[in-house]
Amino acid sequence: MSIISVNLTEKDGKVTNVVSAYQPSQEVRDQTARVIQDFTRSDDLRNTPYREFNDKSLITRMNADQRSFNAYVPPKSTNPDEAWTSNAYRPIVRNKIISIAAHVTGTLIFPNVFAQNENDEEDKDAALVMRDLMEFRSEEANYEQTFLYSVIAALVNPATIIHTEFREVNREVKEIQDKKSFISEVRKITSDEIYYDVLKKNQQKVMRGWGCLDGLVCKRTINLVDKLIKRNELIYGRNE
Repeated sequence: MSIISVNLTEKDGKVTNVVSAYQPSQEVRDQTARVIQDFTRSDDLRNTPYREFNDKSLITRMNADQRSFNAYVPPKSTNPDEAWTSNAYRPIVRNKIISIAAHVTGTLIFPNVFAQNENDEEDKDAALVMRDLMEFRSEEANYEQTFLYSVIAALVNPATIIHTEFREVNREVKEIQDKKSFISEVRKITSDEIYYDVLKKNQQKVMRGWGCLDGLVCKRTINLVDKLIKRNELIYGRNE
């Protein structure tokens, strides 16, 4: 298969003398050559037979394993001498994979955190905070389901790759330029139920990423603690 599919010859077989308007720089040419080299190398790796795969290539091995797990049943033969045979399939491979995955995922593999301060002493409080943050992030990313799917994929396919990434996402903010626009927007929100529901659903999608950047987080935390103390005093009485 050739990446270039442009016909460079005329009908009589002569090479055309038309210069392309696109003239990339030497850096772009070098980068393009490296990309083509990487694609060629990856194609060779995927289609080279390996002894570890019973002398099958990576693609052939992967397709065969996926068919076994999905209990693939080949279509009926058109040959009358073979059409009478049964196409029944026993899902032995699938049942074994599910059994192994159930044993592996019985205990969820989760990273632990051990922190140290500037004096190389164990900092249990910092480790606890990081552990809570990682647990919260795993819940948001549905880590349990991802771990289960990755284990099954590793049992079926020759290899499985899992990665965690960080993305900075910007959301649209309504900007009011003047008082009339503000009044009009407020009236629309309070009078149009459909418009209000749309805004509400959009806010619910991004509400977990909201933050209050007014510099008063410490003050609000102290006030919250004071409220909890007063509430406990009312419920349990002051501890003299």
